[in-house]
Amino acid sequence: MHALFLRLSSLRFTVVLLLLSLMLVFAGTLAQVELGIYRSQQVYFESFFLWSELFGRTLPVLPAGYTIGTLLLVNLVSAFIVRFKVKGKHAGLLCVHSGLILLLLGEVLTDVLSVESQLRLVEGESKDYSESIFNYELAVARAIDSGQRVVAYDSQQLVEGAELSHAEMPLQLEVLKFWPNSMLRAQSTASPTQADSGIGAAVSVVALPLTGKLDERNVPTALVHCRVGGEDLGTYILSGHLGEADRIELANGMYAELSLRPQRYYMASTVHLDDFVREVYPGTNKPSHFESKLTLSGGELPADRKVAIYMNHPLRFDGKTFYQASFAGEETISILQVVQNPTWLLPYVSCLLITIGLCWQSLSRLKIRKGSAA
Repeated sequence: MHALFLRLSSLRFTVVLLLLSLMLVFAGTLAQVELGIYRSQQVYFESFFLWSELFGRTLPVLPAGYTIGTLLLVNLVSAFIVRFKVKGKHAGLLCVHSGLILLLLGEVLTDVLSVESQLRLVEGESKDYSESIFNYELAVARAIDSGQRVVAYDSQQLVEGAELSHAEMPLQLEVLKFWPNSMLRAQSTASPTQADSGIGAAVSVVALPLTGKLDERNVPTALVHCRVGGEDLGTYILSGHLGEADRIELANGMYAELSLRPQRYYMASTVHLDDFVREVYPGTNKPSHFESKLTLSGGELPADRKVAIYMNHPLRFDGKTFYQASFAGEETISILQVVQNPTWLLPYVSCLLITIGLCWQSLSRLKIRKGSAA
């Protein structure tokens, strides 16, 4: 076991991993031209291997971000175990290595646990949810006495042949086809529609390649067959391009609504946009300041709370951080970035440990040299 730790803690192993990291960053940066930032991040840094077509098969050709990061963590922990003893002269190095290990763990946990979304509000509008920038969900809403009961299926569940049902919903759904990125066009004889019911009966679907560019979005579309028990309720096209839900009549005057919409993240309180303020530099249309004046209400708040969000002045509330990201429309639509990251403190703690360790090590060396000179 000791021999294994010695190999894993090797400095040569560290150098090889750092070189692979440089190659990965270089390749990932170049790939952004074709794939875009978001897709490059997924392919090169949020995966274990880079895959390529070789000899008619898809094979791993190089380690990607998760693999290199895991091996660097193993290398650091092995060096921690093999080389350092709990002694005063090693305290600085132990602190530095602890900080590096915590930094790597923090990056992995942030990637896995953090959630980013957007809250888009028109002046006078209230919402208790934010929406994902990239991910979509198939939502089934049924009216009840106190409002609506909603069941949502993640887009990863929308694979061809999937059967979707829930105990609280009478509808049974079968996914006949799913397009991860698409556009809709008016029905024509050359491109007949696949749906026989709902809004989508007047359109046909055109498949598009996936994109990862910041100024483009993957907008999915699904072809779904609906039934209640043995009764056929028709086939519907549900798409992120459609601005309204399809209403399906059920028994006893009840109905259900189907839609494919950006994934929602609900909040404990309601956010109301009272006013959006935008100021520009004199003689230009370039914004110098824009600010959202909000009212938070409901949830565990004892009373309504007035807040303002503007550049470099975010709001931290309900375990989330709200940033003023942008605006749209006739300067009355505010776009807030909502970040939920339960591990946000780890990078600060790790950097503090590294700083303390380096200072300790430098001061101890200085003390030793002064003692030797005396």
